[in-house]
Amino acid sequence: MAFEKEIRNSRILIMDDVVANVTLLANVLNRMGYKQIKSVPDTAELISLTLEWQPDLIVLELPRMDVDRLSGVEQLRSRFRSQDWIPVLVLSADADQELRRRAFAAGVSEFLAKPFDFSELVVRIRNSLLMRTYQAQLRDQNRILEYRVAARTKSLAERTEQLEQTVSELKSSRDQIIQHERLRAFGAMAGGVAHDFNNVLMCVIGYTELLLNDPVLLANTEKTRKFLRSMNTAGVDASSIVARLRNFYRPVEEGDVFTPTDLNSLVTDIVPLTQPKWKTQALAEGRAIEVELDLQPTPKVACNPAEIREVVVNLVFNAADAMPQGGKITLCTRLDDAVVSIGIRDTGTGMTEEVRQRCMEPFFSTKGDKGTGLGLAMVFGIIKRHEGIVEIESEVGLGTVFWIRLKRDLAARGSVECEAADAMEPLNILVVDDEPVARDILSHYLIADGHSVELAANGYGALEKCRKEQFDLVITDQAMPGLTGLQLAEAIKKEANTPILMLTGCGIDPLEAGVRKVVDAIGGKPISQRELRNAIARTIQRPQFVGTFADEPMPMPAPQLHASLLTEPQL
Repeated sequence: MAFEKEIRNSRILIMDDVVANVTLLANVLNRMGYKQIKSVPDTAELISLTLEWQPDLIVLELPRMDVDRLSGVEQLRSRFRSQDWIPVLVLSADADQELRRRAFAAGVSEFLAKPFDFSELVVRIRNSLLMRTYQAQLRDQNRILEYRVAARTKSLAERTEQLEQTVSELKSSRDQIIQHERLRAFGAMAGGVAHDFNNVLMCVIGYTELLLNDPVLLANTEKTRKFLRSMNTAGVDASSIVARLRNFYRPVEEGDVFTPTDLNSLVTDIVPLTQPKWKTQALAEGRAIEVELDLQPTPKVACNPAEIREVVVNLVFNAADAMPQGGKITLCTRLDDAVVSIGIRDTGTGMTEEVRQRCMEPFFSTKGDKGTGLGLAMVFGIIKRHEGIVEIESEVGLGTVFWIRLKRDLAARGSVECEAADAMEPLNILVVDDEPVARDILSHYLIADGHSVELAANGYGALEKCRKEQFDLVITDQAMPGLTGLQLAEAIKKEANTPILMLTGCGIDPLEAGVRKVVDAIGGKPISQRELRNAIARTIQRPQFVGTFADEPMPMPAPQLHASLLTEPQL
């Protein structure tokens, strides 16, 4: 019924220049219940009234051989979108097939030949109006659907943006918590480092004081050499302590190498590194914890030593926390066919099966406010990057053992340290360092190996010497006033491809990615004579270097320097 009422309210436009025909057709339509009827005599008025009145049906009288009226239909069709097209019913006494074809091509919907039965005309008109009604409803539904799709798309976009922001915040929080975990572990190890360093300083200060205060003892060559050997050993030990700490807190960098590593030595180094946690702190809390080594012969395994060290330190700390009454931690290594294993066993409280299953999940912790729940998740991630697995054996009241399983045949990655050749051709080397002691020691190392050496106390002096003389190698410190080692290297590389070896005692900040692009090799401080030889070998064994400094003054890298650095300081 709703459709019938809507059809009766349809607007019908008749085009015919014969008044009698229009009157007859209007009377028929009126008897059918159609009240909104208008007529036009020609094409011009058809187009004008259609655009203004928007009829629901056009009834077009098409005389014989008069195809000009079809041009009006074509013009209207070009102005309407397909979904808004108005149905056109043609009445014609000409039933020629070519005329029908042209009519339908112009956009006519129905073609009724004269003479016709009025009942057929009524059906054709009703069908055309029904089609128009269905078309309008479909158009409205499409618009509603488009609106809903647009609204849903906007909502999804907003939710996606919120989700991305949440993920970004979670990543930031995770990074902060991981850094907090590392700093906490680093702080726990600081006590042990201070203890070891005090022992080193006791050796160095004690023996030097004895030699300086007693000329007779200083004249005793044998005893003096013995004291010097002890001090040298103490200095090497101190360097190892710093290296262990630097390796622990050093962030993972892209391009980190997997090198063949002696896991027994790595595990042995962990004992003094973690002593402040399992001994000093535990004793202060009234707990006695003993650490025992059970190491079997194992082959070297390709890994990132700093990351594996971090894994074992984390598990030792967890083991210490799991023994509220004290107990024993056993660090062991095993070889089983193609797998090398590191085990960390404790005699603590153990874990339930539920805790054992979930302990590797991020943010899962049984320590309450004292734990972040990321320690074991970090362990899992590191071992997964090494293509290894973590196995946990635990029983409530009897303790826990974590097994780190690493592939014996995992391929090494990245560059491997190269050893210096037994005999190296003499080089002309420029040494740049703001510390006089460092310059003096490096120059003596190099002169003893047969090299010729020039010294510069800062970057500006080094640039001046490079303008006057060609060097086979430049060895520079990184942290210097005025020009840093990186800025010096950039300035040198602009004029000549001179090999550059950077020595630094504080490590390279991962944010200084430019260092890796400009400097040919990096070495640590303090450095022994043998280590310096190896570092020089790594540097000069790169592709052939060519290029010399131009005669004109070298431009300063002004865009990267503070204005105060552009004036050369007085030496």
